[in-house]
Amino acid sequence: MNKDVDILKEWNNLFKGDLKENVLTFDNEIGIGKIEGFCHDERVEILRFNLEMHQEFPIKGDFFEKTDTYIPIFFKEPDFNTQIDLAHRIENSEEVKQLVENGAFSTNSKDSLNFDFYINKPVKFISVRLRNDYYQELINESETLKKLFSPNAPFYVFEEFNALLGSAFLRAFAIKQSSSYKVVLMHSVGIHLAAEFFDKLSQREFLAEENKYPLSTKSVFQARAILTTRWDKELTIDVLARECGLSASRLRTLYKQVFGITIHQFHNDVKLDVGRTMLLEGDKTISMIGVELGFSSASHFTTAFKKKYDITPKEYQNKNKK
Repeated sequence: MNKDVDILKEWNNLFKGDLKENVLTFDNEIGIGKIEGFCHDERVEILRFNLEMHQEFPIKGDFFEKTDTYIPIFFKEPDFNTQIDLAHRIENSEEVKQLVENGAFSTNSKDSLNFDFYINKPVKFISVRLRNDYYQELINESETLKKLFSPNAPFYVFEEFNALLGSAFLRAFAIKQSSSYKVVLMHSVGIHLAAEFFDKLSQREFLAEENKYPLSTKSVFQARAILTTRWDKELTIDVLARECGLSASRLRTLYKQVFGITIHQFHNDVKLDVGRTMLLEGDKTISMIGVELGFSSASHFTTAFKKKYDITPKEYQNKNKK
């Protein structure tokens, strides 16, 4: 039996569609889409979204009922062709946009989360909503997470998809609405997604001082935005920290805590991804590209590139450049 998923009424108020038996459909000037709700156990609600917006339609997190007793974990489609733009606002600070690709995130601060869907691009995502007490129960399974998640402090945490999360997500969209066991199947997949999400978080190698800070801050998202657009050698940790209004040590701590990767690792990955594109465009030499991306030498760039992609820049260029 599929219990009522009351949050669908809030979504229906936004999209002005037709809500019947936990299935919301709409096809109007706002967009076209379907949101399906599944509830086998009152501790867990699962929403399956399949949308395409025709116009800009920002959604503020505070549209949810204040009495809502669930904490969501969102799982975004593991495909670079569709994206959700998320604006995160904490403690009345200015909004900072964070592009979530191939990932999952969770927050207990509904007022701080805004959705801004791209126009005329289909998007799929899953929301696994865990009742507050059950969310905490799952957190308590891990000594690491017990230290990091405070029931009384706001948090926001992000995890990139791995193969297990990706396959579970695809399984969720393979379950047919016509199946007699759809509710039980979606429940099992939803629990699987949530457990994998928490398991990935619990395996992070946290620094000792991380326990001093809550899992939410505007500054780490500001830092991530800067890191994706600046590749020069002058962008040191100290410079980045000053621009974000934090000490270098605290920024390192919070960044690793929220994203599960060090600033250096993330920045290096960004530069190598940009380098891969540059190798196939224009007439710049490998040495010029390496210097432009802030590597100390062509050999340093080549070593880092081969370590990540298991191929040298020259081999990649010869293999892919037309």
